[in-house]
Amino acid sequence: MSLEMVTLTINDEEVRAPRGSTILEVCRQKGIELPTLCHFDCLTPVGACRLCTVEVEGSRRNMSACTTPIAEGMKVRTNTPALREERRQILEMLFAERNHFCPVCPMSGQCELQALAYQHEIASVRYHYAFPKVPVDMSHPDIGLDQNRCILCTRCVRVCSELVGAQTLGVVHRGMHSLIAADLGVPLGESSCLSDGNCMQICPTGSLFDKRSAYRVRPEALRNAKPTICPECSVGCGFLVHSAGHILLRIDGDFDHPVNRGLLCKKGRFDLLDRNTLPNRVPQVRRNGRWEEASWEEAVAEAARGVRRVAERYGPEAFGAWVAPTMTTEAFRQLHHFVREVVGGSFVDTLRGEEWRSWRRSLERLEAMGLPVPRIPTIPEIDTATVHVIVGGDPVISHPVLGMASLRAAANRKATVFVIHPDRTTLARATGESLFPYDGEERTLLRAAVQIALRAGKMTEELAEAIDGVTEKLDLETLEDTVGVPVEQVIGMVNLLFAPETQAVWFLNLTDDHIRSLLPDLMLFAAVASEGPAWIVPLTSGNNLLGAVEAGCVADSMAAPRLRAALLSLPEWRGITPQWLEGLRETEFLVLHGEDLPALRNLADVWLPALPWAYQGGTRTNYSGRAQYAAPILFTEKAWTDEEIFRRLEAAYLAEPDR
Repeated sequence: MSLEMVTLTINDEEVRAPRGSTILEVCRQKGIELPTLCHFDCLTPVGACRLCTVEVEGSRRNMSACTTPIAEGMKVRTNTPALREERRQILEMLFAERNHFCPVCPMSGQCELQALAYQHEIASVRYHYAFPKVPVDMSHPDIGLDQNRCILCTRCVRVCSELVGAQTLGVVHRGMHSLIAADLGVPLGESSCLSDGNCMQICPTGSLFDKRSAYRVRPEALRNAKPTICPECSVGCGFLVHSAGHILLRIDGDFDHPVNRGLLCKKGRFDLLDRNTLPNRVPQVRRNGRWEEASWEEAVAEAARGVRRVAERYGPEAFGAWVAPTMTTEAFRQLHHFVREVVGGSFVDTLRGEEWRSWRRSLERLEAMGLPVPRIPTIPEIDTATVHVIVGGDPVISHPVLGMASLRAAANRKATVFVIHPDRTTLARATGESLFPYDGEERTLLRAAVQIALRAGKMTEELAEAIDGVTEKLDLETLEDTVGVPVEQVIGMVNLLFAPETQAVWFLNLTDDHIRSLLPDLMLFAAVASEGPAWIVPLTSGNNLLGAVEAGCVADSMAAPRLRAALLSLPEWRGITPQWLEGLRETEFLVLHGEDLPALRNLADVWLPALPWAYQGGTRTNYSGRAQYAAPILFTEKAWTDEEIFRRLEAAYLAEPDR
């Protein structure tokens, strides 16, 4: 459908633009510069700063361009002497109202208020300085809040409410006494703040600032940011990394990236800075029962000899590998090629491979029943859903940018959010529609929902039996006593899910063993309730499980053959169980790649340390199947990347054996 176009005149030039556009949008499309401080493209315009005011012929007063829609025949002027003087006065009043001492501000050189002062040639202020006594809040470990530099543009308030959905920030008091406050007066470090830092990045001045990078470098060092992909979870957010030498200074969200559209979480913005130290990453080999440092070439050669020795004695199938779903796809491919093609090993799997296997089995079941296969929606699509159902997890903690989609849906009442979890999770506390079944009673709750849908004629007996799997029926009158959830609440959820106008999105926590056992039935129920393909978001471990699947590093079964030699590529403890560790004791030769995990070091014969994330470049595939290249930020000649380690290991194995 074509858009209705409007003809108007801006600065004596006739332009055409879609109806519904604002004057500011049209001006920017035509390259006409208008100053703004309160405006940000992804936020609701409020016209608070009045710097974008324009003259509209026939209007009794000047209009804010960011909030005024265009109209047919409108005549606009944007840069008259009177407008320039009005903007200059506004800027001077902003400087006089608070204590703006630019030389001692960490954002000096990157401040939008300061830049506009230079642009309008303000060398001094004609008004008396108020010099108010306003608080400085340094209670948060990562974010500083200095009210002296605040211009009350409310960008931070709007991003916290509209995009993050936390609704932590607001404005208290009135007039020149107005302040930005967390939870109406609680110190920021003690508030409901999610510590995502999006308010800090969007602040046009130095009022909200990054405590880690403040005063560490000159502002120009923060201008040459490198874009890459966050390695934390499977969302695959795009961000910009500021660095100097081998030091990471700051991480900002990339507002041009299609996945997260600028939003970041605490893990991606702050925690990654703590995980990038480059310690003495020297490989080690066990000789005569003791660990000794070795060169990379020596360690890789020793690993290749050990694998060859076991392969020659027991056969190549006695060698296999366990990996974490956190490496790049290129590293997974190289490892798979070494284990399966070069050595002839029988097994490569991730410690979280059962998450993918359960998902695949559920898809195959739906296909066999002739039901549409679910779609994995993108974040923009999630924002259009009218119902969110979160089962067994807390995406605000595990996949925060996905969790923010549900938070803002609940906060802005754009969707109904149901959280099915025994505990009051972060997201459950934000919505009144949460269901809190007793621990382990999620299956009983699902059976109740199936029975209610069947009674209402919303599904057939055949499908109900396929989901329920039992012939005995529940006593719905005693549901609250047995499950902990009032039956009226389940009826309301079922009626809403099966409503014709509903577009539901399901978030299923595949890291939980109990939820994985329910996955086939949950996905079948979601498919039946949806008119088209159901939208289901699998909450999985690691940042590149789909890349591991693509590279063949997820086995068809979790039952591993008896391995005499193994390569472990594990950066952390997630997925490691005592039973799994006990099985490793039967191996005769063990290569450990990754972090220095003490329990594994006691069993290993060679340790090949892994570089931090900022040194690793390669492709990662996010939860929705989007393959993205993560560019390396830092470089070193003292250590090898994961892909290079496996390539050198393969070369050493293929070389003439050291007899």
